[in-house]
Amino acid sequence: MLSKYVSQSYKYSMLIVIPMCIGISLFSTPILQITFPKFLDAAPALSILVIGMTFYSLFAISSSIVQGIGNPRIPMYVLVTGAIATFILNWLMVPIYGIVGGAIATTIACFFNHDTYIKNEL
Repeated sequence: MLSKYVSQSYKYSMLIVIPMCIGISLFSTPILQITFPKFLDAAPALSILVIGMTFYSLFAISSSIVQGIGNPRIPMYVLVTGAIATFILNWLMVPIYGIVGGAIATTIACFFNHDTYIKNEL
């Protein structure tokens, strides 16, 4: 029964998160023109960062499931590792690439955070 609910939660979240993130990534400039017209220079960073947030949302679902069944340590360790990776990558990339470097660094860290979690879960 638990396996069925886990599978459904991933399926429904993918149906919502992935199209939304693709849409935001493709239409970042028009979205910023409507919402924050003074910050149009952030459109490339938004396009990159929303991809990282796709991985983060999947990690959040996975960690909630594992915490719900009574094992909060694994998500905590993976999250701490991800925070350290985000800090180091941002420290290296932001001075070189600016805000786009921060978006790339965060996306890379979110991907590895999710990837590490999936490997530990299996």
